[in-house]
Amino acid sequence: MTVRPWDPARDRAAVVRCFAELQDVERALEPSLPEGAAVAETYVDWMVARCAEWDGAVFVAEEGGGAVVGFVCVWAHVPPDDPSYHHDTAHVSDLVVLPAARGRGIGRALLARAEEHARARGAERIRIGVLARNEGAHRLYRACGYR
Repeated sequence: MTVRPWDPARDRAAVVRCFAELQDVERALEPSLPEGAAVAETYVDWMVARCAEWDGAVFVAEEGGGAVVGFVCVWAHVPPDDPSYHHDTAHVSDLVVLPAARGRGIGRALLARAEEHARARGAERIRIGVLARNEGAHRLYRACGYR
């Protein structure tokens, strides 16, 4: 498994598929959310636009043969419009590993790469949003030191 910066031309379709998967998992936990296929293209465009504005990056995890099995998006400098954020706070907007690839440390590797990106750009804190009922994500984040 390799974690590398995404290449929009090469990886866009895979990232859109991964986001649709994440959205559908979250929709199962929160039925008011829209279906993944209905919002994935638009969301990925928005996510990437925020990367350009907020010193962000997208990293993909790929396995043998170059198959993308997950991605993470991190924004290194979230604007301080929200009083709970500071100029030195980064934010992981999305982290997903496809079901067939889970349980092999890919989520940890993606999160570590997001943290590395944020630290290299001066972020002193990093935040992650997660649905309260997403126990799998909570376990991963707690195991990685998040609270």
